[in-house]
Amino acid sequence: MIEVFDEILKVPEKWDNIFSESSYLSKNILSILEHSNPCSQSYVIINDRSAFVVYKLVLDIFSYSKLKLNLKVNIIGVPCSVAKSGYKVHEDDIQEMVDYIKKEKGSYIILNSDDSFLSEQLITGETLPTCKLNINWDSIEDYKKDLRSHYRYRLNSAMKKSRDLKVRKLECNSNFNEELYALYEEVYEKSDYKLEKLTIDFFRDIPSEIYVFYIEDKAAAFVQMGSINNELNFIFGGLNYSLNHKYDLYMNMLIFILSYGIENKYSSIDFGQTAEDTKMKLGAIHQRKYMHIYHPSSIVRYFIGLFIGSLSYKPLQAKFQVFKGE
Repeated sequence: MIEVFDEILKVPEKWDNIFSESSYLSKNILSILEHSNPCSQSYVIINDRSAFVVYKLVLDIFSYSKLKLNLKVNIIGVPCSVAKSGYKVHEDDIQEMVDYIKKEKGSYIILNSDDSFLSEQLITGETLPTCKLNINWDSIEDYKKDLRSHYRYRLNSAMKKSRDLKVRKLECNSNFNEELYALYEEVYEKSDYKLEKLTIDFFRDIPSEIYVFYIEDKAAAFVQMGSINNELNFIFGGLNYSLNHKYDLYMNMLIFILSYGIENKYSSIDFGQTAEDTKMKLGAIHQRKYMHIYHPSSIVRYFIGLFIGSLSYKPLQAKFQVFKGE
């Protein structure tokens, strides 16, 4: 049995039972996203045990190549560009999920999948990996002792540049103002891999902790963090790129998240997607993410399959031996 809802308020409580381990897909968060990032969301439940979110977006399907082609697509994912999947499917419901996608109008992309079971029926490529670090230290000093000398030098060099930075928690996210939002916009505009641009209400309404980096009482950067099952997540950030080199802002943002995760006894940190080389030099391991694609035209499907390598993200191949003993 398949049930489809066009508003999260109409979705029954069994939705939260299906996604009990994924706070990004709770009814509460999805309700906030309907307000802060409206993109024609719909919600599908299959046999009371599988479910997924669909939203519509104009997407450059050649994001990871030099070509450019914007198409309106149906995306199965979390409608706020986080590195999490937007579905949970029981093995007995896989065919019904695929059949639903194939009978609906328009093209579909399933983003940020960790699964391979859809590859046989849908065209599969790679999207941006996420970078994760398991925490095995009691303090940032213990972490530094484990680093090889080259990486420890890089960390200390960045931390020296942070001496003029003052970090303060935003006491209430409703205080997230236009000045901070402009820092997010600066990062968004500089990004090579744009999806939807979030509104200022997203930062004000989504349950999270926001820490602002100040230089002489002027905001220079911020990080937004949340947690799921004792894993710390770097959700979004913003920074003034004109100050990045002098204060090593981006590196110090990551170091702050790292220190926060260690001090607060998280088991791991998900540093998110993009800038994987910098995150891997902190010891994070990139975890591959996949996208599954369907187009109603068999001719278009043929060409997508033919050129899926060009449509896919090319993960960084470099290996970094960050810690002693590696």
